[in-house]
Amino acid sequence: QPDGKVIVACPNSYFNGQPTDGIVRLNTDGSRDATFNGIAPSALSLAVQPDGRILVGGSGLRRLMPDGSDDPSFNAGNIDNQVYAIALQSDGKVIAGGNFSQIAGIPRRGIARVLPTGAVDPTYAPTGPDQVVIYALALQQNGYVIGGGAFGHINGISRNDIARWTPSGDLDMDLDPGSGFHNFDQSGIISRVNALAFQPDGSVIAAGDFISYNNIGRNRIVRLLTGCAVGTACDDGMASTINDTYDANCFCTGTSLCLPTQLTTTADPVISCGA
Repeated sequence: QPDGKVIVACPNSYFNGQPTDGIVRLNTDGSRDATFNGIAPSALSLAVQPDGRILVGGSGLRRLMPDGSDDPSFNAGNIDNQVYAIALQSDGKVIAGGNFSQIAGIPRRGIARVLPTGAVDPTYAPTGPDQVVIYALALQQNGYVIGGGAFGHINGISRNDIARWTPSGDLDMDLDPGSGFHNFDQSGIISRVNALAFQPDGSVIAAGDFISYNNIGRNRIVRLLTGCAVGTACDDGMASTINDTYDANCFCTGTSLCLPTQLTTTADPVISCGA
């Protein structure tokens, strides 16, 4: 919160031996704020509005007053499954992500936008009929929304675990993750994105259950570039490449210097790479 206090979602848990009712507020010294009396036993995601009211996602979507009491002016209706992520727009509208298929009887698979009253925004239907589970959301300053989770297609278009939508809810074709995220280990866990965060330069940090992104090895965490020009110079951080440039997927790649050692009759040095 702006005053330094921290809202914590903690379903079915205790704080210092006392039951939490699913949500607590901590003072700046880490002690429990006795003035906060929120009840949200299934809380899984939180967002604090500028006016101090608190959005809570879990087995539904609710809004609490700053003291923890229910806000009677917000009613999202019945949601048939979990809300794992919440993102608050500057106009007061709320993006919700999860594994639901409907909100208040209106079909919305995995992601939806609700008005400040809690009613579903009828102009925003981003996923169509595809099965989509969203675990993480991140809002760009231009109103675009990046969602990460466990899915393979958006409106029939391949998007493996990450996608970006325009402010109107259309799939952003400019952000194409290629083959996306994969988890090839023997754990039996399918790939998914659990967390997203923006950096000041617009890059996105994604973390989750994966060991590669677009067929490039990245173990559980990767940084994605969301605003690059194809062919412009960059630095991939590897001494074994030269002429690094951004490709169509905003990956910084270069020409490899790791060529097989060949016999030569000139005095030119031969660059070789070990295993």
